[in-house]
Amino acid sequence: MVDDAKEAVLALPADVSAPARARQALVALAGDDAQLRDQLTLLTTELVTNSLRHGGLQPGDRIDLHAVRTGATVRVEVHDPGRSGREPRLRVDPRSLDGEGGFGLRLVEQVADEWGAERVPGDGVRAWFELRH
Repeated sequence: MVDDAKEAVLALPADVSAPARARQALVALAGDDAQLRDQLTLLTTELVTNSLRHGGLQPGDRIDLHAVRTGATVRVEVHDPGRSGREPRLRVDPRSLDGEGGFGLRLVEQVADEWGAERVPGDGVRAWFELRH
């Protein structure tokens, strides 16, 4: 749901449609600012995809997206049940792992003004970023 292009709150299915649905929900928050739109959709895609790939999600799980634009700042939070037990973290050298991916949080770190990811005791994993424009 998008209210006056100031907030987006969405419960996404834990399936391959989630990144595209998340992107669609955030376009209105950027307004006419193409750079902000591109950054928002890129970083949100990374966080939602990380939930899908690393969250240990099961059929019927959901990924919650909450985005708020307040003045010159947009904050996006992505929350999943986090059943994998893995702590969200930057990989030291993504190339040394499986050769697939590994750059998602590194990209978020480079583009976002602030970001973080943490395990929420008893409630999964929350990853977030802020962009100032």
